Amino acid sequence: MALMFLYRNVGLLWEKQLSLAENRNMCSLVKNKKLAKFFKQGKVIYNITNRGKFDEIETKLNEFHYTDTKSSKVRSLMSHLRNSVMHGRYKVLNRNLTEIIIKFEDQHQGTTNMTGKMLFKKLQELIAIIESFNG
Repeated sequence: MALMFLYRNVGLLWEKQLSLAENRNMCSLVKNKKLAKFFKQGKVIYNITNRGKFDEIETKLNEFHYTDTKSSKVRSLMSHLRNSVMHGRYKVLNRNLTEIIIKFEDQHQGTTNMTGKMLFKKLQELIAIIESFNG
């Protein structure tokens, strides 16, 4: 179930919707109020950096470190998550039924530009907020 969700609801969501300019507001912290609340409550923490030593960063649960590559912080995160999933650069760290943890990594030209890990439930919540945006 988790692997299908990653492919369909992360990878294909980016490919079919979030990558399109007309859908930028789905990932906007200004336009998507539920999304802004999700991040403001600290459910997932993001750290934008241009630091080159991602392998040395110790990430906590529900925390990401990445380079800003798109028009917004959340679009950048979603793009990195898409790349991680579609290029097979993720690991399921905990497979019990109550708490699945996924570690993500993205690379560009052999250099890591995103690392993080999160509870599968938090990822599902994030994706549900993005998909339900109708503004």
